[in-house]
Amino acid sequence: MLNCFTLIGQNDNLSTNSKLIILDQNNQQVYASFEQSEPVFRKEMLSRISNGSGKFWYGGEQDNLLVTYTQSDYSNWKVVLAMPKNEIFGSLDRIKTATLLTALIAFLVTIFISFLFGQRITNPILDLYKTINRVKRGDFSVRVQVARSDEIGRIAMNFNDMQVELQNLIESKYIYQIKLQQVELAMLYSQINPHFLYNTLDSIKAMADYYDVDKIGDMAQSLADMFRYNIKNKDEMVTLREELEQIDSYMNIQGIRFEDKITYIQEIEDDLLDYPLLKMTLQPIVENAVFHGVEPKMGKSTIRLMAHKEGESLLITVSDDGVGISAERLKALRNELRKQLLSEDIPVSAAGGGIGIRNVYARYAIRLGEQFECEIESEAGKGTRVTLMISSWNM
Repeated sequence: MLNCFTLIGQNDNLSTNSKLIILDQNNQQVYASFEQSEPVFRKEMLSRISNGSGKFWYGGEQDNLLVTYTQSDYSNWKVVLAMPKNEIFGSLDRIKTATLLTALIAFLVTIFISFLFGQRITNPILDLYKTINRVKRGDFSVRVQVARSDEIGRIAMNFNDMQVELQNLIESKYIYQIKLQQVELAMLYSQINPHFLYNTLDSIKAMADYYDVDKIGDMAQSLADMFRYNIKNKDEMVTLREELEQIDSYMNIQGIRFEDKITYIQEIEDDLLDYPLLKMTLQPIVENAVFHGVEPKMGKSTIRLMAHKEGESLLITVSDDGVGISAERLKALRNELRKQLLSEDIPVSAAGGGIGIRNVYARYAIRLGEQFECEIESEAGKGTRVTLMISSWNM
């Protein structure tokens, strides 16, 4: 019988450290699959084995065993198996470790793939976003680099095509408005304010009635000089000296017409006389001062024209102590000056006043952009001051 138990122990497929023992009905050892010297089954453990079947943990942390036993109904003998805890859960721990390692590798691979796809998708979108921002700031020459043929690449190609069409449209519109400004300037050169011409001729007639030949001669000469300035000088650019000569002729006529009502004062630094200006820069502003500021005022008035350098900028100021401008009219005039130059609504007549300053502002703004500023200051009953600031010329 012992040989039979030995054969069973050899073919029981037990793990290396598992122990098998067979007990009789009195819990006396009949067979053990280990050397008798091994203190595996101690008396206190055997005392916990009762009739029937059962299981319990035995031992400490290092040698903790799961003891299972079952009793035969025929012989009342018991078969007892003791298996170490680490052999029971070892496979589970390995599975858990392998699962965690697999999950970690999958997580890292997912991050890597997401990063690659993210770079491939988000970078072109970010480039497109930056390009749109540059277009929004007014740079219509920028284009998106197209290096792919997917949906994002097609969006970039369509955006570039839209940019080409938009730039062509803006350039054609800009050229159209420049031509419009040139027509307006030509009209300004060729015309003399009908009101001014009528009053000048009326003054000539009145003085002729009184045979005041000298004054008639002065007025006629000044008027001739003004016509001559418009006709002989076809260049758009002139010097400050030439503009002042034109203003002298104009104010000579107004001085004779209004007698001693207007006092005209120039305060010009000598080294600025050769400074380049656009033709007909000063006359529209001085003319506005005469007709809208001085003429409606009772009593004497003064018109002052000043020019001086402030840093790298030339400041030209035309001021009068006339009737001034109401707050509402001043606000409207300032808004009119700051309208976009490409707008359709560009005045072509002098109705309502202000066309002279608007014309000067538009011509300089087209040429100089942010290097030019025009400020109008006025208060009803206290006069008006118009200041032109020219920072630089791109000659």
